[in-house]
Formats: sequence, structure tokens, C-alpha cells
Amino acid sequence: NLFASFPSISVDNNGYAHIAYNDIIPPGDVDQQVYYSKVIGGNVELNIRISESIGATGRSDIAVDNNNGIHVVWSEEKEAYNEYYLYYSKLDGNGNILVNNRKVSEVEELTINPAIVATNNVHVIWKGNNNDLDAILYRKLSINGNLLGFEKTITKSMAPIIFPTFDKDSNDNFFVAYQSMILDDFIYYKKVDKNIRVIIP
Repeated sequence: NLFASFPSISVDNNGYAHIAYNDIIPPGDVDQQVYYSKVIGGNVELNIRISESIGATGRSDIAVDNNNGIHVVWSEEKEAYNEYYLYYSKLDGNGNILVNNRKVSEVEELTINPAIVATNNVHVIWKGNNNDLDAILYRKLSINGNLLGFEKTITKSMAPIIFPTFDKDSNDNFFVAYQSMILDDFIYYKKVDKNIRVIIP
């Protein structure tokens, strides 16, 4: 489609590719929505819409857990212009939606650029806001998509923060990189533990 954008990809234990992306597919879509595709051997086996937004959706991210569960997170515009919540869905390998459009972020704000990691639990970070400062926020979900605890702030800055990304090790330490614009664009790195306490500032 001419409007497809923002792809992300994750591979399961069988070597199958799972892709989340944004698109406008007529006649149903007016604004960009989040779609999911499963690719086996170069053939697209599934292509389904995940988001149920009446407004536009932002960039999405996808992860496959240790049991081949598929987890997708994205930002979604609500009534107020430029105000977004973060949403999450879980699918099985056949494209059945097991958790449907669960809201992850607690505050309606400019919530964008999510990233997701799924192993035995699901971990999500995104660019948000903390006391009117740009921030990278974190939330943990169970492997079944239940919210665990509340939002936590990894870092915040007076300078704009965009495009956070992260990974985790076997001890549940998180390694976070992001772009920030103070005078010029720089890439920053932090390491935090499972309680989001800073190990490397």
C-alpha cells in the first residue's frame, strides 16, 4: 500500500517473521492504523488490523516471547489534538487476538515512540512527559498482558528526547539508548536494574 510506514520485526522460534506496521487501507481506514503480518518463507500468511482507533496511530513496535506469543505496542491519538495514549495487544501464532487494545500509559499526553521487549514478562518504554519535561517512561506487563505496577521514569530532560530503544539481560537489567537534542543531536545510553534504579547514568 502507498501509505505503509514504520515497520518493526521480530522472529519466533520457528524462524517465522512477525511484522507490525502502520498503514491506511481503504475503504475502512481514514487515518493510519496498526497492522500485523506473519511471513513464512517469503509468503505473507496473515495480514490483520490490530488497532481500533477512530484517530491516527503512531509508530508501533513488536516482540515475540519465549513461547512464540506476539506482543505489539503503539501510540494512539485521542480526542485532543496531539494527545496520545499507549496501547498493547497480544496475538497467538495464528493471528488470534488474545489481549485486545489494552491501555498501557496512565496519562494522556504526547506519548510516542514505544519500544517493547518480551521474554518471561513484557517490558515497554516510550517517550512521554514527566512534570513538563521530556521523559522515557517504563511499564511492565505479565506475559498474559496484565499490567504490573505503575509507570516509572527512566530518565527526563529539558531537551527533547526521541526514539528510545532498549534490550534486557538475563538478570532483568535494561540497556536503554535514545536520541536527545541539546545543541546538536546526540545518542545517550543508560543502564537500569529491574526496579528502574540507575546503574550507569
